[in-house]
Formats: sequence, structure tokens, C-alpha cells
Amino acid sequence: FFNKLKSKDSWVYQYAFLPLLAKDPDTPDEALLKIAEGLSSYIQPSLANSLLENPDIQQNKQILTIIANLPVFSGDAYKEVRSNAQNLLNNLK
Repeated sequence: FFNKLKSKDSWVYQYAFLPLLAKDPDTPDEALLKIAEGLSSYIQPSLANSLLENPDIQQNKQILTIIANLPVFSGDAYKEVRSNAQNLLNNLK
């Protein structure tokens, strides 16, 4: 489904569908993990922040670790996101 939607309308997929999924506490962990892993392929801090708003993500060490270790891109758009994820991880310990 992800690939089919992305191929039909990549803007709707990237900027409407994924953020809705990211915030929804009913989204399965494997879908949230797929979104988190995709963040290193493109720069989209708003999507990363949507993940961090999800209460399930705030308790998920695996996904928080992925977000806390996002790469540094030009201008470091993920700096605040990485910091917020690291703070959430620290609160879990």
C-alpha cells in the first residue's frame, strides 16, 4: 500500500499520509518503524516531530534511538529533533 500510494501521488504520501500515520497511536509499530527509518533518506523534520508527538513512540526505545541518531544534513535540520528524541530516551531509563 505504501509503495502504491507513493507512486500515485508522492506529495500526498509524504506530506499528508505519513504525518497522519506518525501521530496516530493506533498505527502499528512496524509502520512507525518504516517511517522513522525513512527519515535518513530525506530531510523532513516535521515528520520526525509528528513521530515524537505519538505517545507510543515516546515509549519506544528502538524508534527513539533511530530518531536520536538521524544524520546531520546541511544546516542540520534534525538537530532539535535528535535532541528531543534523546531527552525522551533519557527519561525512559
